Amino acid sequence: MEGEPNGAEQKTPQTLEPWYRILRLPLLLTIPGEPVAGFLLASAASGQSKPLGVMLAAVGAALFFAVFGHLLNDLLDLSIDETAHPDRPLPSGEITVPQARMAAVVSVLSGLNLALFAGRPVLYAGVVLCCLLLARHAFLKRIPVIGACTAGLCRALSFLFGVLAVMPDWISSGRFLESDGALLWVALACVTLYTAAVAHLARRAEKKDGGRMRYHCVSLGSSFVQHRAGKKDRGGMRWLPLAVLLPYLAGLMLLASLRQNGEAAVSASKTAATSALAFLSAVALLRGWLLGGILYRSQPIKATVFGHFGNLLLIQGALCSAAGTAGLFPAVTFILLSVLFARFRR
Repeated sequence: MEGEPNGAEQKTPQTLEPWYRILRLPLLLTIPGEPVAGFLLASAASGQSKPLGVMLAAVGAALFFAVFGHLLNDLLDLSIDETAHPDRPLPSGEITVPQARMAAVVSVLSGLNLALFAGRPVLYAGVVLCCLLLARHAFLKRIPVIGACTAGLCRALSFLFGVLAVMPDWISSGRFLESDGALLWVALACVTLYTAAVAHLARRAEKKDGGRMRYHCVSLGSSFVQHRAGKKDRGGMRWLPLAVLLPYLAGLMLLASLRQNGEAAVSASKTAATSALAFLSAVALLRGWLLGGILYRSQPIKATVFGHFGNLLLIQGALCSAAGTAGLFPAVTFILLSVLFARFRR
């Protein structure tokens, strides 16, 4: 239709399904985990208590920035999608370019406002995240290894939202060098490197499919490319996510156990938190082993990548459990979200 920026005939969406697809609704379920875990672990490490509203503001900021990144991805890759993925909401005209641009602007402004409510350090981290998202979706994601690392750094900044909301001077005062922050460092490294490993695995799937991989675009009503692993796919790279998880989750359990043993009195709730940490870590490692082994060889690679993102919810639950009693309810919530996440694949 003449005058349409995306060169496609505009369609009036009858439902919100096009927005679910462009916003990657399933992946949005994995966003709150990092700021929540960062908030709880920082509270446990510092002994400080901040209002629940501060944590919710950090979570809201992370969600809006994720929405901004998803919209930005489709806007910048529109010319590619017109050929490779004409059924996407923008090329098909289900959502117009001006609508997507306006939604992106609203998202980033909302994220910055919520970040400011959580504290100025969170706002500064939010500005850095916005710049990183722009650079990533503009060109960095197409560079091998670097693209995967930027995906991990985005998750790291989301985790820092929660940390800085509790300890605004954690970086400026050098408190990140203190031994009490060991749990924070292990958790930060875990989410960063695990996300980078999954993103790198998705990049390999893109090359094998001979086109652009949308591992971060799994959404309602989508289907996976039926590409299964052959002999040349059976390299060690498929074990990379599990290789990242194993030492960090083991270290997390060790640090949590040492902290509990050092306490004068151990309550039943603290024991339950430690048990939840061990259980979630074991399940996450088991799923990582299955996704790298049997499932990698028997299902599409994109489905395996989707499974790794679902496993991220269990990892986030384990990180929350490492914070102690306060992390029990969030851990249960993330278990329930992992069940909901799995249903989107069906």
